[in-house]
Amino acid sequence: MQVIEFKKFGAPSQLKLVERPTPQADANTAVVRIEAASVNPSDVKNVAGRMEQTTLPRVPGRDYSGVVVDGPTEWLHNEVWGTGGDVGFTRDGSHAQYIQVPVASLVRKPETLSHEQAACVGVNFVTAWCALEYAKLSAGETFAVFGANGGVGGASIQIAKHPYFQIKGRDLLLDLPVTCYEAALGGKVQVPTLDSIVELTIPPRSNTGLILRVRGKGLPPTLDAAAGDLLITLRIVLPETTDPELDEFLKRWKQEHPYDPRKNVKL
Repeated sequence: MQVIEFKKFGAPSQLKLVERPTPQADANTAVVRIEAASVNPSDVKNVAGRMEQTTLPRVPGRDYSGVVVDGPTEWLHNEVWGTGGDVGFTRDGSHAQYIQVPVASLVRKPETLSHEQAACVGVNFVTAWCALEYAKLSAGETFAVFGANGGVGGASIQIAKHPYFQIKGRDLLLDLPVTCYEAALGGKVQVPTLDSIVELTIPPRSNTGLILRVRGKGLPPTLDAAAGDLLITLRIVLPETTDPELDEFLKRWKQEHPYDPRKNVKL
């Protein structure tokens, strides 16, 4: 396969197009045929020798989008995307025809994104997320983004103003309204994730504040971090309009089945 490689730190002229053996999958890795890869400022700094952890020789490149061509059967021929971790620094990166990555890092590419679009997402959004986490912003706070036209700035705005999700570590938090009968009787409802719609089972007799977990549907994995989870907090919502039939039922039920949910609260 062809790769872009550098053996010495310095100017971009150190980058050379060379031939290397195509990597092979093993028990823990898969091989992805690169369809698109982006160039980030960190890639340029890497070649210049400003990333202390980099070992040589090295193929740079941190973001990619492509197709799995070797690895577990369930992943073969799937379109995937990835980013981050030690790739491009101590592990050969995405500026090549093929890349070997941990199976645990594989994520299916959203169908709504082209390979070119998917390859431009990773570092920008991971960097933005790290910055917002470091700032420890809370809901309702205001922050200023300088350079909002750039990749990281634009990603920061999209993450911070997401209409549904909040971020906690690598997990996403979702406040989900449910009807009183869904909470009482249980049922299945559809909930959004970052890349799809999933079906959630609500257990019978669920209260407001119950947290349900959808594993692997938080922030996507990077090459050195597993995917987060989606944590869904139920919030019971009564009908917006008056329902005399419901009111009468609750009055009768109150008389026949009294209970005190505040019995353990010291007032």
